[in-house]
Amino acid sequence: MPESSKAKGFAPPGKKSRHLWRDEKSNVIYRGLISHTDFLAGFTLTELMIVVAIMAILGAIATPTILSQLPDYRLKGTAREISSTLQYAKMSAASTGKEYRLQVILDTSPQRYQLQQGNLFSKSDRWTNIRSFQDIPQQVRIDHATDYKGSHQSGIGIIAFNPTGTASSGGIYLENSKGKHYSVKVSSSTGRIRIDDKW
Repeated sequence: MPESSKAKGFAPPGKKSRHLWRDEKSNVIYRGLISHTDFLAGFTLTELMIVVAIMAILGAIATPTILSQLPDYRLKGTAREISSTLQYAKMSAASTGKEYRLQVILDTSPQRYQLQQGNLFSKSDRWTNIRSFQDIPQQVRIDHATDYKGSHQSGIGIIAFNPTGTASSGGIYLENSKGKHYSVKVSSSTGRIRIDDKW
């Protein structure tokens, strides 16, 4: 390498520099204590094939486990999504001074639920859809719902929140394809929303 390069702090191949050196192929200048040969090292085709084979084996082992746990993930996720929607309804009722409710449709396939806003502080006679219907995912179903009409497995279940923070008591009872249960329950006196991993 020319002497001028050394004067500027560049190191010849195989030497280490505490300042700068230039990669001749890419013409990139590197800083720090590093040698030219460090950047010449790479992976051989055999090494890459071994890595790919290991990843394939690990994927084959992990896939059945992930698939077997998928119904449980979906069950828990559905319960959390319903709880989050109910929390939003409760806060929206308090902030807007109007009733909010969650309407659960039990007879459709897939089953679904929707958030609605009333037109009054209480005893609303008109309801506006706030969000589009949310479908219950595959491998999960609503076994039954409870509300002011009691417990039922068909029709429409309704859980409503008042601006005062109270609610119409009710619950949504979920089951997955493995027979595991989750429930989302609402207390009428406090409007508290609770998730349980059982009915």
